[in-house]
Amino acid sequence: MRKVSLIACIVLAVSLFSGTSFAAYLVDGPGTVKTTNILDGAVTTSKLASNAVTTAKLADNAVTTTKILDSAVTSTKIANGAITDVKISGLISASKISSAGLNADTVDGKHASDLANAVHTHAQADVTGLQAALAGKSDVTHNHDTLYQQKYGKVAVVAQTGGDYADPITAMNNSMAWCGTASATNPCLLKIMPGVYPLSDVLNAKSYIDIEGSGKMVTKLLGMTSYYFVTNSELRDLSIEGSYIQIQCWSSTATFSNINVTLTSPSSVQAASIDITNGGQSTFKNINILLNAPGVPYGVRILRNGADVPTLNDVTITALNNSYPYGLGYGIVAISSDVRISNLRVNSNGGLRYSIISQQEAGGLQSNITIHNGYFLDPITTDGSSTISAVGLQSPYQGDGVAFKCVNCYDLNFHSYPNQ
Repeated sequence: MRKVSLIACIVLAVSLFSGTSFAAYLVDGPGTVKTTNILDGAVTTSKLASNAVTTAKLADNAVTTTKILDSAVTSTKIANGAITDVKISGLISASKISSAGLNADTVDGKHASDLANAVHTHAQADVTGLQAALAGKSDVTHNHDTLYQQKYGKVAVVAQTGGDYADPITAMNNSMAWCGTASATNPCLLKIMPGVYPLSDVLNAKSYIDIEGSGKMVTKLLGMTSYYFVTNSELRDLSIEGSYIQIQCWSSTATFSNINVTLTSPSSVQAASIDITNGGQSTFKNINILLNAPGVPYGVRILRNGADVPTLNDVTITALNNSYPYGLGYGIVAISSDVRISNLRVNSNGGLRYSIISQQEAGGLQSNITIHNGYFLDPITTDGSSTISAVGLQSPYQGDGVAFKCVNCYDLNFHSYPNQ
């Protein structure tokens, strides 16, 4: 009886678990098993028959990265050609890729020696179109000498446009910026380009800095230049025009060459174009002086020079007739000074009282004038020692010179005066 009951229970249980309602609990339909009904790790490799899990058995996106253990998918698990481009999206992390056996040969079939170094160069011919693009362009090493003015060291350029400075006074005052301390080993040049430059103040020269114009017909300064205790400096190739003193040379040893000097409307009754005072062995050469003013103008005044003897070579002094109705001007005046002059021409035709006059200052030294080769339209007078030779005189010597010598002198008709 008991056996019958046990058998009946087993039959009933089999009937219940084999019914439709239980099958529905385990599956979604025929041949399927719900993922939620599979415990993690329940399906192992040993539970699956070979080729039991096929692509058709897997829903799209069912196998995710988190479902695959690192190194679980080996080459033997992947059929040849099973992984295609469409199966891969995004980046593959470095941890999923083994570098073993990976080299240039496996990348593109080329050896490392076939590839360029990280730092390398190319010939122009190797770059398509580069030579054509560079055609007509300047070389890397080139200059613009034909287009722009070169900038030279130790030179300041004064110009109305395009220069370093617009006026010479500013340039000279700023000489430390472009010259430094001028000296025998560091000489400098102030170059003045063509134009007319009114001077707002006195242009004070400096030792070892030359001032050079662009020619006495094209560069003109309106005002006064001063050489005060200046040595080893030259003023050249320009014109100076003013109403008092155009060139003042005080205790200086300097050179003045190729200069036109014009004295106009002096503010002083005794204005001088060139004033040489208190010593200095300066040299003046190729100087043209025009006295075009009323009053008592001096072409060159030399005052208290002592033993220092200035030299004047190739000097022409011209006075206009109607400027001096009373003939009160002087060509060269030497006061207690010595001076050497050669090739001197004084053209006034009565416009000056004297072509040359020398005087002794009260308590001062006698003046000593030496002139070789000259031509004077107005008298010469001196109260000191004078020697003149090869000089043309409109009128003979006048004065009370202590020692006066006139050798090979002649009048304007080339008649000789007796030697004295």
